[in-house]
Amino acid sequence: MQHTHYLKLSKLLITGKLCYTTNDDIYHAMCNVHLNKSLMEQDIRVICQQISQLSWIKGISVRKQWPNVLKIYIIEYEPICYWNDVQMLDKDGVIFQVPIDRINDKYCLPILYGPEGSALDVLTGYRVLYDVIKSTGFTLRSVKMNHRYSWQIILKENIKLELGRKNKVERLQRFIKAYPFFIKNIQNDGRCINYIDLRYDYGFAVSWMTCSNYSDCENIE
Repeated sequence: MQHTHYLKLSKLLITGKLCYTTNDDIYHAMCNVHLNKSLMEQDIRVICQQISQLSWIKGISVRKQWPNVLKIYIIEYEPICYWNDVQMLDKDGVIFQVPIDRINDKYCLPILYGPEGSALDVLTGYRVLYDVIKSTGFTLRSVKMNHRYSWQIILKENIKLELGRKNKVERLQRFIKAYPFFIKNIQNDGRCINYIDLRYDYGFAVSWMTCSNYSDCENIE
């Protein structure tokens, strides 16, 4: 008779709030783990290291359940926005990536853009700008900071705002205050806004779009 101490591992029990992780991911991540060994011979530290290599895994705990079951609990990062189109950010500015075919329409998240190493700065800027417009009816579609620390945002209404390097909050507030003017012009002649340049101490410049043609910028004080 074979003692239970020598029984080979027969079951992996994978639990957690899983949005991205599949059983195949776990099995593939553990391909270098000798699952044909007994439960007592499994090295939990190595198993955790192997599974943690999946970019979207935030935390993992592994427990042995006698006589031959390995229980794996997964914690995934929760995205709050996309980062440079192909990656995601969590609330702490941690960058992670998941297979593109596992991202579906339920993740209608804003997109943040920035140079390498700037994720936390851009996320902080996004939160500041979001606080400014959250009660106005506007929605931030994307926020971008370039290598010169100049800010650009696009609203869900497809309005692009150039905010520049300084005073981005005051400049956004200036747009919000002037928006009724834009609505009036759009309603009167059917023009659309291409972009609004707010990088001025006073006033701003507007590029209007008529059908496929772009008008010259108008400086408005």
